[in-house]
Formats: sequence, structure tokens, C-alpha cells
Amino acid sequence: MKKDYILGTDQAELDRLGFQHRVWSEDAFSLWKRGGVRMGLNVLDLGSGPGFATFDLATIVGATGSVTGVDISQAYVDYGNHQAQVRGVNNVEFIQRSIHELDLEHGRYDVIYCRWVLSWVNDVDKIIQEVSKLLKPGGVFLVQEYAQWGTFRIEPERSEVRAMIEACRESWRVMPSEIDIAPQLPAMFHRFGLNLELKATIEKVSSPGEMVWQWPTTFLHLYSHKLIEMGLLTEEERDAFVRCWPEMEATPNAMIITPLMMEFAARKT
Repeated sequence: MKKDYILGTDQAELDRLGFQHRVWSEDAFSLWKRGGVRMGLNVLDLGSGPGFATFDLATIVGATGSVTGVDISQAYVDYGNHQAQVRGVNNVEFIQRSIHELDLEHGRYDVIYCRWVLSWVNDVDKIIQEVSKLLKPGGVFLVQEYAQWGTFRIEPERSEVRAMIEACRESWRVMPSEIDIAPQLPAMFHRFGLNLELKATIEKVSSPGEMVWQWPTTFLHLYSHKLIEMGLLTEEERDAFVRCWPEMEATPNAMIITPLMMEFAARKT
């Protein structure tokens, strides 16, 4: 089992993930509120990465609650535990596990949360089955995942940017996982005793200079190197994209439309 992220776990990716959480934290907090996350609950942050959402959850559940971050990357687990120590946060713990082999106490958690996790793994139905076992009766699974990555676009269209987007889409197709997993999840929830209480779409529109614009900017520039390694993008195409991007940022009325996501709250019966 691969124990790394598609962009690795170096400082550049750590910074990108921190910025990404800031961009999407309002949506995360909104789902947590509607899902009933509150003081005193035991929460599992599934695929926690370096713990940006984990520490936010810890502030909500307070000293009488707890948050466990689980991630496959030992580097991120070590980072999270170090952060908990230096911050003096006593209700957070990070442990290294594969999402396919969680080996955690059944019936322990009031809330399980994941964001952009199920889109990157296979055997999602087996993961949902295990999530159902880990939840207490009445516990809730809160999920935010991609529904249609192909809706991602930049206006006005530029061939240099389109080449990058299509290379990304091809990379998702050759992976064993299904990036657009969200529409399939409600059927899995039902199969394993999770009653769907909330479903909604998430999509953002942004202009140059705004935070949301910077989110795909950082991803595309970093992931382009991976696409070249995979043989899905040429050096010349990347160079053309890099030259084009500042022109896009200087274009009046330019827009980014982010990939369509869905969010769910599914409660254990």
C-alpha cells in the first residue's frame, strides 16, 4: 500500500494543504455544525493529513471530547502529534493507519469526518462498512468528496490551461480509484445502515486575486511535475501553461469554476 500523497509530503505540499484548508474551512465548519459536532463528542478525522481540520474539530469538542486523526502518511502523523505537543492540545491524537486496515475500536465514535479521501482510494464500500462499525448508534458520518471533477474550468478558455486540465483528468482515469465517487455514496450508506440526513452540492466561482483562485493555482503548478513523470504532459506544455497563467490573472473578468463536490451527513440507525 502506498504510504504517500500524490504530491508527496514535503514542505511545499504541507503549505499547500494548509492553504487548501483555509479556502474550504468555512464549508467544513458549516457541515460540522449541521451534522451536530459539539462539545464532548469523540470524533475520528479519517485521512487527516497533517491535521488542519483535526485541530479545528478539537476546538469544537473541547476538553471533554476527543479527536483522533488517522492517516496513512507517517510523516503527517508525526507532524500532527508534534503540533499537538507544542500547542499543548491534549484532546488530539494522530495514528498511522491505512484506511483499508483501520483496526480501531468499534462503536467508539460519535462523528467520523472525511474530505477528499474516498475519491482517492478503492474498495470504498468496504470502507463505508467499517465506518458504520466504528460509529456509535446514532453517530454520524460527515463526508465531502468530488462529484464531477470535469466541471473544473477557467474562463476565458485558453488551450494552454485546457491541456493541463485534460492531463489531470487523464491521470484520474488511469488511477484505480474513482475520483467522482460522491454520487455513489448514498447507496453505500443505505447498504451499511447509515441513514442519509443531508445532501448538498458545493462549487465555487472565483476571480484573480481571491483565495479560491489561488487554490487550483498551487495545485496545478505542483501537480504538473507529476503529470510529466506519468507521461501525460510534456515539458513544453507545462512551460506554456506557466507562461499563460499570469496572463489569465491579468485578464479582466477571468473566472475559475471549481470542480463540483457533494457533502453528506449519514447517521447510523
